[in-house]
Amino acid sequence: MHAGQYDDTVYKEVSAHNDAHYSKFSHLLRMTFDEALNQFSNGSVNLLHIDGLHTYEAVKHDFETWLPKLAPNAIVLFHDTEMRDHGFGVWKFWAELQETYDAHISFPHSKGLGVICINNQANPSSAQWLGAPELTNNEVRDYFTTLGERQLEVFNMREDEMKIRLNHEVSILSKELADRDAELSELRQWINSWKRLLVRGLSLLGKRVSGTIYSSTSKNKGK
Repeated sequence: MHAGQYDDTVYKEVSAHNDAHYSKFSHLLRMTFDEALNQFSNGSVNLLHIDGLHTYEAVKHDFETWLPKLAPNAIVLFHDTEMRDHGFGVWKFWAELQETYDAHISFPHSKGLGVICINNQANPSSAQWLGAPELTNNEVRDYFTTLGERQLEVFNMREDEMKIRLNHEVSILSKELADRDAELSELRQWINSWKRLLVRGLSLLGKRVSGTIYSSTSKNKGK
């Protein structure tokens, strides 16, 4: 409902990128969240990113069905925690989780992201800032917000460069098409001129042939 339907193009692009950079430790499973459950043993998942259907019921279902699969101190990410329209209910479930788990942090930028440690004791080697004092949380938020803004700036710059490049290519193609159209127009004029000359020539030729036949017929009658 929220993500819409994707064709094979998206999967092929992601799969190719994954194979090129992460194939030593990563592979894709093309299936629903529920279908993938049997692919993992209980207590084996260290990082879970929930980003499917964004209704309250769907997000709660995904979290609760995958909870047995999570390893001790596993980290769970919740996408779009700041969205409150179009049927999004992640924010509501996220508010409930914050009452249950102490080790959590939320990022309000870019539609929101919630991060929790399920055992309330984050692994010091991976996410020791979870559950830290609010001052530290603010520093973490500012840090990741700045990183996100910079990435967005880079993306926008690349997008602008791409637009400029595409506009330039379109301009070149438009000029080429205009030149072709001009050449075709001249060719049509040339063909039409020759058509008129041909019609005129055939007309004159017809008159001459007709006159010759008439003259010949007149002479024969005189004899």
